Amino acid sequence: MHKLLIFPLIILSLPTFSFDQKEAQTLASNLKKNLLSNVKEAMGKGGPTNAIGFCNTNAMALTDKESTKNYSLSRTSLKVRNSNNTPTIELKSYLNEFAKSSADQPMPDKVVTLKSGKRALLSPLYMQPACLVCHGEKIAAPVSKLLKELYPNDAATGYKAKEFRGFVVVSENE
Repeated sequence: MHKLLIFPLIILSLPTFSFDQKEAQTLASNLKKNLLSNVKEAMGKGGPTNAIGFCNTNAMALTDKESTKNYSLSRTSLKVRNSNNTPTIELKSYLNEFAKSSADQPMPDKVVTLKSGKRALLSPLYMQPACLVCHGEKIAAPVSKLLKELYPNDAATGYKAKEFRGFVVVSENE
């Protein structure tokens, strides 16, 4: 009989995880800053083709590096360059919701509960001027050629400055 009473007490005393919006926002903000500063540095050292090389080999790793014990980070968009960033149907609806926003009229971060039951912070990304060299409407021939070689299904072009680009998604781990 005593064993039956102890088991529920053990279960009730286990620590529970609570989604911390401020922590999630800090993680998203850090990722945005790290990606932008690293791309600018790569651009400064070797121009757009060097920045593309950096993104191709390091952007996913930087995103993963920002993940923690409690949170996983990812990036997604309606127009992806890397197919690993393709949004789920569920995230597409949120991307469409944010699509009309811009850096001039930004939408705030949004906390959602996904169909999986996990909570996630959707932190919008807006097109920075430095990013237009590789993501803008007019892309130089050498840059375009390299993008086609590295990303044959690239759809992440045609953007204007300050336009909504996608999300940093900070989701709770199980």
